[in-house]
Amino acid sequence: HDILMSRLKRHIADAAVLRLIRAYLDAGIMDQGVVQERTQGTPQGGPLSPLLANVLLDDVDRELERRGLRFERYADDCNIYVRSHQAGRRVLAGLRKLYGSLKLSINEAKSAVASAFGRKFLGYELWAGRGGEVKRAVADRAIRTFKDRVEAVMNTPSHHRVHHATNPMYLDRNYAGVFIVWDKLFGTFQPEQDGERIHYGIVKQLGSFNLLWVAFHEWIGIARDLWSAPWGSKLGYLWRQPGWTHDGSRDTSDMIRTRWLEQREAQLAE
Repeated sequence: HDILMSRLKRHIADAAVLRLIRAYLDAGIMDQGVVQERTQGTPQGGPLSPLLANVLLDDVDRELERRGLRFERYADDCNIYVRSHQAGRRVLAGLRKLYGSLKLSINEAKSAVASAFGRKFLGYELWAGRGGEVKRAVADRAIRTFKDRVEAVMNTPSHHRVHHATNPMYLDRNYAGVFIVWDKLFGTFQPEQDGERIHYGIVKQLGSFNLLWVAFHEWIGIARDLWSAPWGSKLGYLWRQPGWTHDGSRDTSDMIRTRWLEQREAQLAE
């Protein structure tokens, strides 16, 4: 922290700002409810972290420019482009000494002398097109991360397939039309499982191809249940889970699912 503060004093004359940054750097880390002191590094993900990295690594940038090297750096992530592996190893050795003079260390697990093609940098990677033209593409890992974030909130084809399945595991799940997060909030979310192939259809056959009956048979069934149910149970047919009856004459989807899970566990135990 002392080296970083000395660099900041070259550009900042306001003592109050310097004291605020120092307090930011010295703020402790809360780990499982326990505050721990920190004497080096900056809070990862904080708004000041990239800026402070640029200030501290300014000397590194100037040295790389002085040597005429081509490089790209964002905060503490840096790629340096040279013509051979031998040159790469020489530059990496020089960087270790340069970082050491700033009381920094290179992350050896993430650093390597390798081809520029296939290396990930800020979510992108380089690839060679026709005629040797170097092009940029979004890295596979970044695409997977994006898909995972979308699937965590939005209704996807996989989620919707589950909604139309008759498997006991998938029965009456994933109601959401757009945002699957609602099913996660209300406990009706079920991801598609690799070992459980989806079976489409309906649990009980309608016995008719009449389009009006297909479209309205559920509403007609609810109306009949409401008409015949005791007064104290009528609201249950509107608000309770699918398959609920006041006299327990039908199974709910939860009952079907529980019975299926018990049978599967018994089969696996044999």
